[in-house]
Amino acid sequence: MFIDPQYAIVRGLMDQRAEYKAAVADMEAIQERRNALETQFADLPQESVDRLAKVLPQKLNTVKLAADLDAIASRFGVSIRDFSVPDMNVDASSKVTTNTKPYNTSTVSFSAIGSYANFTAFIKEVEKSLQLIDVKTINMKSGGQEGGPLQFNVNLHTYWVK
Repeated sequence: MFIDPQYAIVRGLMDQRAEYKAAVADMEAIQERRNALETQFADLPQESVDRLAKVLPQKLNTVKLAADLDAIASRFGVSIRDFSVPDMNVDASSKVTTNTKPYNTSTVSFSAIGSYANFTAFIKEVEKSLQLIDVKTINMKSGGQEGGPLQFNVNLHTYWVK
C-alpha cells in the first residue's frame, strides 16, 4: 500500500528526467548547428555578406533607399519628388500586430517625372536592383503639354529583417 503511491511518484520523476535529458540533447544539437552556421557565415567573402545585407537589410534605411532610387532615376533622366514612407509616421508601439513573419514591410511612395520610355527603363532597373522591392501601384498623369514630361505616382513595398 505504501509502496505503490511512492513508486508512482518515483516513476513520474524518472519520466520527467528522461524528458529533460532529451531536451538537453536537442539543445546541444541546436547549438552545434548554430556554431556550424556561424562558421560558414564567417567564411563567406565580405562582398557576399554586403550583397546579402542589401537584399534584406537589418533595418529600414529610408535615406539610403531614396538615394538609391534617385541615383537610378538620374541615369535615365527621371526626376524623383515627394518621397515618403507613410507608415513611418505611426508610433510603432501603438500598432497592434500579429505579423509572425521573420521580416517587416513598409510602403514607400514617390512621384517621378520624365518620359514614358525613360520611366519604364527606370522601373526595369529598379527590378534588377538587389534590394527587395515590390511595385504595388503606378499612376500616370500627363503634364498637359503634348510630348511633354509625364508624372508617375509610385507606391512600392520594401522589406527588412526583424
